[in-house]
Amino acid sequence: MTQTIEQRQSPREAQAWCQAARSAGKRIGFVPTMGALHEGHISLVRRAREECDVVVVSVFVNPLQFGQQADLDAYPRDFEADALLLAQAGCDLVFTGSLIGEMGFFPEAQALEEIVSEVVGKSAQGLESEFRTGHFEGVATIVKRLFQIAVPHRAYFGAKDYQQTLVIRELTARMLHGDSQDCVPELTICPIARDTKGLALSSRNLRLTDTGKATALALVGALTLGRHLWRVEGLRDALILQSAMESELLALGGPGLTLEYMAIRDPNSWSATSPEGDLDQAIALVAAHVDGVRLIDNMRLDVVASNEAPPLSPRAGELAAVLVEAPAKINPWLEVLGRQDTGFHEVELTMVCIDLVDHLRISWVRGDVAGSIELTLSGPAASADIPVDRGNLVYRAAELAIDAYPGTLPTGHLRIELHKRIPSRAGLGGGSSDAAAALLGVVQLLQQVGDSKGGMTKAADQSAALATLGSDCPFFLEAASTGFGKCTGRGEIVEAIHPGEFMGRSFELVVPGIECGTSQVFGALQLPKTPRGFDPGILFNRLEEAAFSSCPKLAQVAEALTTETGDTWHISGSGSSLFRELDQALWMELGVSGSSFGAPARRVVKSRHEGKHRPTGYGVRILDIVRPG
Repeated sequence: MTQTIEQRQSPREAQAWCQAARSAGKRIGFVPTMGALHEGHISLVRRAREECDVVVVSVFVNPLQFGQQADLDAYPRDFEADALLLAQAGCDLVFTGSLIGEMGFFPEAQALEEIVSEVVGKSAQGLESEFRTGHFEGVATIVKRLFQIAVPHRAYFGAKDYQQTLVIRELTARMLHGDSQDCVPELTICPIARDTKGLALSSRNLRLTDTGKATALALVGALTLGRHLWRVEGLRDALILQSAMESELLALGGPGLTLEYMAIRDPNSWSATSPEGDLDQAIALVAAHVDGVRLIDNMRLDVVASNEAPPLSPRAGELAAVLVEAPAKINPWLEVLGRQDTGFHEVELTMVCIDLVDHLRISWVRGDVAGSIELTLSGPAASADIPVDRGNLVYRAAELAIDAYPGTLPTGHLRIELHKRIPSRAGLGGGSSDAAAALLGVVQLLQQVGDSKGGMTKAADQSAALATLGSDCPFFLEAASTGFGKCTGRGEIVEAIHPGEFMGRSFELVVPGIECGTSQVFGALQLPKTPRGFDPGILFNRLEEAAFSSCPKLAQVAEALTTETGDTWHISGSGSSLFRELDQALWMELGVSGSSFGAPARRVVKSRHEGKHRPTGYGVRILDIVRPG
């Protein structure tokens, strides 16, 4: 539905509007753009709409970040068309302006030379800076001013300009220690939007011919090869990966493509030059010219781009913060060995973490009251039926970590912000991995802010504590380094095993949102006389027949999906999520995007989630730790 959208041609008027909204207690989400909007921009606006009270967008082609006048002049502009798209996406205010003068973003300047340029840090070194002199200084200068105008609580950027997101992160850290803390937003980095063939969406794509668009697919082809070499072949050396990907790019692109750089970097330790030796984490970045148009793209090799976590921006009032990742899991093999009166039947199953993840931002906030817990929810899979008190496993896991801490904690409280992408209840659940992530993150946080280094720091103690919350919870810690485990008995025995061939496999997942309770499934179960015997090379679930007989709607969905695709769809565990295995050719045919939420699952069912996923090779893990100041 198209809503009425406020438009301001003056940054000064836009600032007054935003300050009034903030004074009224509204939470402001801000999306800075240069116009020529496409689905990538609009996805940022939709994300802001989900998470904030009002959404503000700037449309301004910033001369400060263009090295060549011809490139600036060629940049497409259509403010009215942009405003219409923004209104349809739920934007409340769009504003623009000139660079200098009364209607400018820098009204204090009468000439470009009078604008004080922002100083950039380590993240601006190498790659883009080598080919675009002064670009990041121009970006940082305008973004700082835009933050001062929009006074946002949260700002949204796309991951395609990866190095730029690092520069902006450094900018917000500096601003946090300056005089204008009120306009320093939390940064949210959203996944790269791609077309159906995998090409990263960009305003510059409008200048590509049909032949050029086909040539440009070489960028994502080379990046995908790099991810395959990392995840399937196990390559970790940056220079070897870089060489292989560059060769692939040039072979795919042919004479219609001119390469500027193909590079591998450690996302946690940016460097101007390629790091030497094996990496624990890696991102591949590429820049090339096609049809005279400069294109950039990137891809995390160790995690799927669609689930990439936002950087952990420091905030005023926090002593420290930790960012933790919690993956979902599927059960590709499940055998029931026997019944027990308790309802916890004896099983033998494999559990594989997949690249559908929740993120938990855990921080200690200064205050007068010590030890309370504040839990908030956001994200596409957040829903009103998920509790934010002791009814949530995350809350109870945090309590366990605090109760086990032997030292004194500063006055203040624990804040846990759970960004959910994993559907709950009638789908994958997510509660078990979220609980494991919460316990791991809180333990690490208390080490940062408390006056003791003791507590629940041993992995065995953490797993034992998690076992009191549910039999699945310890898996995500026990198999933290492999993402693949085998569980026997009633779930209390978890054995982490090497993922082996599973790291080369991929799955398509559908969560139809149909309630299918564990008790009714086990109630309909008929035990076989002879178990199949453990074989992780096949997909098998002894509960499938019982689930379909006790829940006819789920059986109908599985049958319809099987008929449409020609592949067999399996249930995962005892829930109602369904998955099939994809071969590499079908994965590429369906595109390289990771997942979507709330969209129709093909043509047969309205799903809570549908996406293509691969094993992660890890369980819960800490992504980042910051101590402001």
